Amino acid sequence: MLARIRAAFRRLLGGEPAPAPPARAPWPLPDVPRAPRQSWPVADLVQQHARVRLYRHERLPDPLPLPTPLAAWLAQLDAGQLGLVIACESARLHRHIAAGLDGSRASGPFRLPPVLPGPMAAQAAGGGGGKGGGPARGTDLAEALAELGLTPAYTYRPPG
Repeated sequence: MLARIRAAFRRLLGGEPAPAPPARAPWPLPDVPRAPRQSWPVADLVQQHARVRLYRHERLPDPLPLPTPLAAWLAQLDAGQLGLVIACESARLHRHIAAGLDGSRASGPFRLPPVLPGPMAAQAAGGGGGKGGGPARGTDLAEALAELGLTPAYTYRPPG
């Protein structure tokens, strides 16, 4: 501000204005390494289906079909719970789905209901065993992904 006042007086008195100060280079921004985003294909697929069910007015494209246990679980959720599925982090939703398919009956993030494997849910609803009398076949997450054409690059099983 003082420099402007001096420059104005110099112009009035007929002197030459002072040279402009040299431009300063901006502060260099540090390179921030970003962690690569880990992909959770099952959780992302469930969130896409929840968006299609909740936002019907937007005419979203149809995602890949869900495995039967996940479709049944998603069908029982109300609009508020569908919004919570959409808002949930993919990693947390994936852990909840995997735990439910492995037999856990614990509620998930945001108190979402447990994901139950298809045959176990049908047996609990029917109240009795099937005609065959054998054990119920559980749904393996890797098999469900293979049916959809998705193969994960990681596994939780021990090698061998």
